[in-house]
Amino acid sequence: MASKAVSGTISSKNTPLHIVFLHLDLGIGGAEQLVVNLALASLPAELELEPNNSTSEPNTTNPSTTSNLNARVSIVTTHCDQSHCFDAVRKSPTKGRLADCVHVCGAAIPVHLWGYGTVVFSTLRMLYLSYVARWKFPDADVYVLDILPTPIPFLTGWLNIHTGVKCVIYYCHFPDKLLTRDTVNGMSSTTATTQQGGGLKAVLKRGYRAVMDGLEEWSMMYADGICVNSKFTQGEVLQAFPKLATHVNVNLTNSSNDDDHESNTAAGLRVLYPAIDLSNFIPPDDDQKTTAVLHERNAPIVS
Repeated sequence: MASKAVSGTISSKNTPLHIVFLHLDLGIGGAEQLVVNLALASLPAELELEPNNSTSEPNTTNPSTTSNLNARVSIVTTHCDQSHCFDAVRKSPTKGRLADCVHVCGAAIPVHLWGYGTVVFSTLRMLYLSYVARWKFPDADVYVLDILPTPIPFLTGWLNIHTGVKCVIYYCHFPDKLLTRDTVNGMSSTTATTQQGGGLKAVLKRGYRAVMDGLEEWSMMYADGICVNSKFTQGEVLQAFPKLATHVNVNLTNSSNDDDHESNTAAGLRVLYPAIDLSNFIPPDDDQKTTAVLHERNAPIVS
């Protein structure tokens, strides 16, 4: 299967799956490449085109042999600059395969306020994206989000505000709690601020981070599936969020790819690497590259 996390969580159904991806800024980066790859791997096989010469899109094999979910895909984001995005989501000059799947909303919400409150505003943006996605796609089968997990309780119907969605998968690149730590001394920003002493600013910062870190851990407990890219990240998540480490969701204990990937069912965390099935991708032609370097004077050297 192309997308291991989705295929392992949703059982087969007669109608195509509808997968909604929530991502803050659909620019050019590792997180964005992951979203694009997952979305492309989820498309019906007949929509997959022959590989082109662009290096910004993943190359796939012939559509008839590509393993796909045959799903309908929607990507909801707050920003997608057409001059700074992957070809798959670009509308011109050549329309990408995912161009019509991208829905931009919430661009008016600021990223920060005079350099402060980035996490708060990112949380607000993610919550707005989830609200719009629920309104636009009320019958979607799977929601896949990354960056921040704060919309998950809303999506799953916390407090019975609405009927929860069928499945929410959270891909944790790395805990936001740890991205603010003192990498020199190996301490979190809250611990470092505490050791620096009091002061109104220090007290406010400690309270601010404590609330946001607690919200991050609490939100992840509501996910139907939590995926990380390595055992290292998995260990960091479990160490950073002790309450999450003791929270076991029985729906997450089965992996559909135990033969290919090791999984750890503690806290529902699953090491998912690679995130998509690479077995049907066209491998690099190493012989052709070697020939070009040995026999062409002007062959490019890539370091």
